[in-house]
Amino acid sequence: MSTVALHLHRSAKAAEGLSRIVAALAPGDSIKGKVRKAHELTGLSYSRTREIWYGRARRIDESELKAIEAAIPPDMESDLAYLRSLETRVAAMRQELEGLRSRMEGAALDRP
Repeated sequence: MSTVALHLHRSAKAAEGLSRIVAALAPGDSIKGKVRKAHELTGLSYSRTREIWYGRARRIDESELKAIEAAIPPDMESDLAYLRSLETRVAAMRQELEGLRSRMEGAALDRP
């Protein structure tokens, strides 16, 4: 792999890693807040984390990439997928309840 290709690969992998770290931990935060959270969790300096986040890092050392990968919670992806599936199921149940409530109210009005 050429030096340029290696840098692009590491850069993309590092930026994705930072995004994954803060996806569930700081969902409503500003970008600045997310960068700060990623900085705290990786141990990289704030300015270095910001440069990686925005894709402006001229190089990314293997140690930096390892620090980012180590900060990614191992089961976050499965937890997020499970949470999304629960939210979908709850939304479907709410619709079903509303339909049932409407039918029951309609039936009560039809009675003499």
